[in-house]
Amino acid sequence: MASAPAGAPRSGAWFDVRVGARLALDHGSLPTTTLGAGALVELERDPWILALAATTYRRQFVGGPRDRIGGAYVDLSTFEVDACWQRAIATHGLRACLGVELGSEGTRGVGIERSDTTSAFWGAANVGLQARPWQDRGIAPMAGVVVGHAFAAPDVVIQGFGTLFEAPFLFVRLQLGLEIRLF
Repeated sequence: MASAPAGAPRSGAWFDVRVGARLALDHGSLPTTTLGAGALVELERDPWILALAATTYRRQFVGGPRDRIGGAYVDLSTFEVDACWQRAIATHGLRACLGVELGSEGTRGVGIERSDTTSAFWGAANVGLQARPWQDRGIAPMAGVVVGHAFAAPDVVIQGFGTLFEAPFLFVRLQLGLEIRLF
């Protein structure tokens, strides 16, 4: 049985389609390290991959500057587009990705005189590296690390108290996921 030529998808279609779910451990996008969960769709024509993902991160509390009286809940939801290059080694794969994510960061003040609920634009660029053992199977795991920079990230500010949270220059995410090849 002859194998597919380099650059051709394994399924015989013009490209492979994968869907999956992933968990992310994020440090830097929100006030404390938090978990995120999301879904993704990938279009692959070896060695190139276009990945679309949506992720929601667990709401975090940041306390006010005066003995943590009052504060705000902060949450983040993103939509990400990544372009990846893949190097296959036997049945395993290693990917390098560049991406951009857009989303919404929401805040809700608590325990303060004039608490507001707001939503603001989130935008970030990132680079990532992913390992994909057994990627030639119908169901395959993935693990990765992403480093990003938020180019549009709102500060969490309470009038009269001051700034409670500013996004740092870089954020880091560790990812674990499972993907299913549709065709």
